Amino acid sequence: MGERVYAVEGLGGNGVSLSPGLVIDQSEAGIQHTAALGQAFRGGPLVNGRGRVVGIASLSYAPLNFAPGDVTFAVPIQSACERVLTCGGDVPGAGDDG
Repeated sequence: MGERVYAVEGLGGNGVSLSPGLVIDQSEAGIQHTAALGQAFRGGPLVNGRGRVVGIASLSYAPLNFAPGDVTFAVPIQSACERVLTCGGDVPGAGDDG
């Protein structure tokens, strides 16, 4: 909690935009954060201050049944790697021992 995070968005040739925020709470279900998310940020990475992807930003992900938009969550990258993505062994908790 309290860790600085950035929602990352990059459309077309405009480069990358970052929306800064803080982690408010974290569990296996989701990362609650304060980074502002517009439509362009949906599905983009949520990175920490070291540049590591920690989650997938979402406007509609509501693991605790809060109304979408009231509380912003990111899908933890470990969960995404275990269920949807094929991630390398360098992602902690994504099927490796680290």
